[in-house]
Amino acid sequence: MRFLSPEWLDAAAELAATVPVDGVPPATVLQRVTGGPDGDHTHRIVVDGVLSLRPGAGDHADVTLTESWDTAVAINRGTLTPHRAVMSGLVLVEGDLEMISLLAPVFTGIAAALDGLRAGTTF
Repeated sequence: MRFLSPEWLDAAAELAATVPVDGVPPATVLQRVTGGPDGDHTHRIVVDGVLSLRPGAGDHADVTLTESWDTAVAINRGTLTPHRAVMSGLVLVEGDLEMISLLAPVFTGIAAALDGLRAGTTF
């Protein structure tokens, strides 16, 4: 299954929905991946009592994360942590920086949930 394809996003959304978000405030994170083989890709990570991944930009984001295709691939493969990517400037973070800190457990949970998807992902 090709990374960030509609099928991949559907499978990732099913896995992400299992991530607990108790105590996490409602938030929408827009994630933009630029320079992919099929062009740029945008999806949302939405926390509103449950966690969901949704295609497209939507009409509101508390935080926007922008990264290159190569960075997104490295994070998905597990060769680069999201934290290191942000700290080294490979991921541009815009918006409510306090919210991104509050969402750290959600990002950790998503990464763990997607472990099983990695083996069947092509880039």
